[in-house]
Amino acid sequence: MRTDTVHSAASSIAGEIAGWEPKRVLDHLDETLRQEGELCDLDGHPCILYSDRQVAEDWSGEYVDPDLHPFALSGAPRLTLIQFWELVRRTHRR
Repeated sequence: MRTDTVHSAASSIAGEIAGWEPKRVLDHLDETLRQEGELCDLDGHPCILYSDRQVAEDWSGEYVDPDLHPFALSGAPRLTLIQFWELVRRTHRR
């Protein structure tokens, strides 16, 4: 399955998500995340699936990318909060 990610503050649908503002990943390390989000590992990309909004975010770029289609995470392994932040840090050390 092909997954396209956008790694900039200007994403294609970000303006369509009410209240969404570009969020630089390194400025939000260890922040409290919404409890309804499912933390996932999509081929080494730390992601969050919000089933209530049918939205998914990719945290592997410089900015959080809200353009990830939720279906892309349907078979992705789930992570604990600690595993998620470890993967975010590991991704950004490259």
